[in-house]
Amino acid sequence: THSKLGRLGKMIFEVEKGNAHLKAVDGVLYSKYGTFLYRVPETKTGHFIVPDGVETIFEYAFANSKIESVSFPDSLKIIESYAFRNCLYLKNVDFGNGITQIGGSDEKDFIGFGYLFEACENLKSVSIPEQVETIGYAAFSKSGIETVELPAGIKKICECAFDRCNIRRISLPAAVELGSDAISEVSEIHVEDGEHLPHGIIQSMSKYNGLAKYITTDS
Repeated sequence: THSKLGRLGKMIFEVEKGNAHLKAVDGVLYSKYGTFLYRVPETKTGHFIVPDGVETIFEYAFANSKIESVSFPDSLKIIESYAFRNCLYLKNVDFGNGITQIGGSDEKDFIGFGYLFEACENLKSVSIPEQVETIGYAAFSKSGIETVELPAGIKKICECAFDRCNIRRISLPAAVELGSDAISEVSEIHVEDGEHLPHGIIQSMSKYNGLAKYITTDS
């Protein structure tokens, strides 16, 4: 099960030849045909390139590992919950050009696909690529993020997505929908190209500040 795999992080994986379901490459555990990445050893360091063909990164797959950066293939579709939790050395994420949703997009997904980069304290900046439409529940909660670049086409930033981060200023498209506490500690918000504020903007920053100090628009 997923939870059992999460507890095997200190292991270097080896799979017997002829296994019908699993394979291991450089100590990393994958499904037989490489569409699922199950677990990376916690001892893994440096830059990790998720191989082309991987479609799902399982929950806790990289949790507690010592990687400093990671690149996603365009084949990637799903990152499950806690996938990069407590990666204290992680500084850079290249999301690639395939994934459209970073975490769960609605309430039924919150438990299954949340807290992806929780407590990655050295992840200071993220650039979300153009094809991404949704940032899921608590995806970057309690991380070290100070700056974030969002694409113009982003549609939804879910509840607690950037909760308890160190972002002081964020630029949002007017059409984005914001969940409760999505940007709870942001002090300055700039709204791009719109006559109206994004839906949910008050609730998105209500947890700590009540209201951001400044909200500016292009209009």
